[in-house]
Amino acid sequence: MFGLVGNVGQIFTDSIGNALYISSDTSENVPIQFVTGQKARVTIQGDGNVGIGTTTPARKLHINGVLRLEPTSEPSDPAEGDIYMDSGTHKLRVYDGSNWHDLW
Repeated sequence: MFGLVGNVGQIFTDSIGNALYISSDTSENVPIQFVTGQKARVTIQGDGNVGIGTTTPARKLHINGVLRLEPTSEPSDPAEGDIYMDSGTHKLRVYDGSNWHDLW
C-alpha cells in the first residue's frame, strides 16, 4: 500500500492494489497536471477534459500539437467511431458501426 496525502491532493492504491488513484482535491474544479521541466505537459480538468500541450482543454481530448497515428492494419473487432491509419493505402479511416470509410 502506497499513500501520500497533502492539503490539496492525494495518491493512493485501492485495497487490493490493482488501481492507482490520483486525486487533486474534493473540489471538481482543481485540475491534475503532469509536469516536466516546470511546464505542464498533460492536464486533466475536473470535468474530465484532457489536454496535451494545453492547460485549458476544451474537449474530452484536446491536443495542442501534431497527432501521430502509426500505420497499422484494420482492427479485428472494430467499434463505431474507431479511427486508424491504414498501412496499405496510407489513408485515415473511420468505422461507422457497419463499414470503414476513408477520411481523405
